[in-house]
Amino acid sequence: MVKLRDYQEEIVQKGAEILDKNWLLFLCLETRLGKTIVALTIAKKMGFKNVVFFTKRKVISSIKNDLKKLDFDVDIIKVKVQSVDSAHKEKAEFDLVIVDESHTLGAFPKPSLRAKNIKKIVKSNSLICLSATPTPESYSQIYHQLWVSENSPFAHYKNFYRWADDYVNKKERMINGYRVTDYSHCYVDSLKPVIEPIMLSYTQKQAGFIHSDVKEKIVTVEINPRLHQVLKQLKNSRIIETKDWAIVCDTPAKLKSKMHQLCSGTVKDEDGNIHFLDYSKAAFIKSKFHGKTVIFYKYIGEYEILKAVFPEHYTDPQEFNEAPSGVFISQFQSGREGIRLDTADHLIYYNIDFSFLSYEQAKNRIMDIEREKMPVLYWLFSDTGLEREIYKVVKKKRNFTSYYFKKFIA
Repeated sequence: MVKLRDYQEEIVQKGAEILDKNWLLFLCLETRLGKTIVALTIAKKMGFKNVVFFTKRKVISSIKNDLKKLDFDVDIIKVKVQSVDSAHKEKAEFDLVIVDESHTLGAFPKPSLRAKNIKKIVKSNSLICLSATPTPESYSQIYHQLWVSENSPFAHYKNFYRWADDYVNKKERMINGYRVTDYSHCYVDSLKPVIEPIMLSYTQKQAGFIHSDVKEKIVTVEINPRLHQVLKQLKNSRIIETKDWAIVCDTPAKLKSKMHQLCSGTVKDEDGNIHFLDYSKAAFIKSKFHGKTVIFYKYIGEYEILKAVFPEHYTDPQEFNEAPSGVFISQFQSGREGIRLDTADHLIYYNIDFSFLSYEQAKNRIMDIEREKMPVLYWLFSDTGLEREIYKVVKKKRNFTSYYFKKFIA
């Protein structure tokens, strides 16, 4: 049976008090603090009988392992672990609903289908939301995460639009020639006192992590000179045409995407075929990095390059952690949440994703309380300078997450 650490016991005690008072608890814990075990222990402590734990499909086995460690008496408390994307199939009644990575419910201004399905299950029952990144892109993402509960502090608002009347500085902007309302700019000072009573935040530093952050290094890789020529031509004429394939960038967004792909050596043509033009980044990794290495990529073609250079790589995190050496390769979105890679010596971003969520959660895969050496995140940027510009934009979004740990520390 697992024994909770002192900081986990503290979180359980405070969390139970918040949930008992509000029937709603938002556990905003930095990664690697054991949020699953904490949430389930709160459920046991408060005497819930029928619990459902919604999570990502690939994390279900890990949650079930945690349940075994907690040694729950199934005659006293029943816990069902289910994919959040299968919530629409659920017909049973529960007295506690736990939603892992609840930021995935945060779409706005209209609620996502996922949020609607969860709302039908939660109703007026108790709810625990779990996320290390509650609002990765905008504070407005908090609304629908709480909206799924009838006990939301915003329950008196008919919908997001009426909530936005009080909490959002609405702005207009042009998208593809159309004028639209931008609801992403919240009045944070007004938001804080309303959600603070249900929020419980805890940092790795508070928990005693020797290294509670990752050191970052930008590494510039010289790519094939012909790619510079291709990028220049594409930027100027918006078209690349060869004997066998073509790329036509008829919108700024498509131009940005194709140039981004090319910086890491691949590109998808108008027929959907992927072309491999440069292996410089993968070759650089193989020649410069030794020991256990984690590589996150963005585009499908990049995996094909990495697979060719590292044919003996791992895609299963558990197999990688148990191995004495090797390379683990994953796409950002599929590997950024719910897995552990804390045995790695190096973390490499082969390309950069536009999402702060990908950046923040992927880097935390290698964190662990017992880690004595500070891990290093290496950004592999081409010598075009394009990835650096994206990096500046992504880093600015950090405040949407760090705010909670600065403002809501108990």
